[in-house]
Amino acid sequence: MADGFLPNDIISVVTKIISPYLKYLRRYVGEVKSVSDDGEIQIHSLEYGTYSDDPTTWVVALPANRLKNAINPEVGDTIEFYFRDGTADTPRWTYVDAVDATGSKTDDVIYENGDISIKYDSSADELVIDFSDSSIKVTSNKITIGVGSSTIELSSSKIDIDSSIINLNGKPWDTHTHTVISIGAPTSPPL
Repeated sequence: MADGFLPNDIISVVTKIISPYLKYLRRYVGEVKSVSDDGEIQIHSLEYGTYSDDPTTWVVALPANRLKNAINPEVGDTIEFYFRDGTADTPRWTYVDAVDATGSKTDDVIYENGDISIKYDSSADELVIDFSDSSIKVTSNKITIGVGSSTIELSSSKIDIDSSIINLNGKPWDTHTHTVISIGAPTSPPL
C-alpha cells in the first residue's frame, strides 16, 4: 500500500467481485428488436453488452408502468431500461422516444390512452391535456379551459369567459341579453 491507497490488484479483485451486481443497479439505453402484444419487448444494448445479431443475448423486459407505457414501442425505437429490483429477472422498459396518436414519433407526448392525452409543445411552451371534447392548456402566463365551444381563460390580469350562458352564484346570466362592461378601478368617487 503506497500513500494510503489500495494496490491495483486488490481494486481489480473487488471490482471483479461486485461488477456482476452493479450491472443491475443502473439504467441503459437500447434498441427494440421485437415487441409482443402484452408489452414485453426484446432489447439490444451495446451499453449492457448484448449483440445485435444474437437474440439470445437480448434483454427481455416488461413495461415499467402499464399506464405510462400504454403505447407499445415499435421495432427500431430507442428505449431506456433498468432492473426494478436490482436483479437480472426484473428488467423494465420506459420510453426515450415518445409516440403520438397516429404512431408518429414526436418529442411532446407525455401520456396517451384512448381519448385522453397529455402533450407538451416546446415550441409554444404549452402543456395541453385533452379529454374527448374538453381541454386544458397551460402556458407560463395563462390557463385556458375548454369544454365544447365554451372557454375560460385565466391570466395574471384578467379572466375571459366565452360562453352563451354563464352561471354566477348558481344563477344563469345570459350573455346575449346582458351588456358586458369593463371592470376596473372607479373613475370617480362613489355617490
